Amino acid sequence: MEEYLRKLSAYVAEHPPDFHSDGGDTILDALFWAYCENAGADSKAVQQGYDELNCLLKSMPADHVNTIINTVNDLCWEHDRLGFINGFKTGMRLEQELSQ
Repeated sequence: MEEYLRKLSAYVAEHPPDFHSDGGDTILDALFWAYCENAGADSKAVQQGYDELNCLLKSMPADHVNTIINTVNDLCWEHDRLGFINGFKTGMRLEQELSQ
């Protein structure tokens, strides 16, 4: 384990993370974006929701649709990000309580 940690420390020293270019201001934001990049596609329920929303928006002008979809996407990302961060914080709190 010590060898692994030594190699990990050396790697991080050579390749420091740039949290701002990854869209995050904190390590938790960086973890969230890294998770999102590797988590895979949306669930069937999410895809169905977007399909239903697109059906409802078909009669609207394209520029209005784009504005609505962009707003929905921003809200969803923020909701997911806060859920991820709060879940992480809850896990850390649980670990602290269990180790007391």
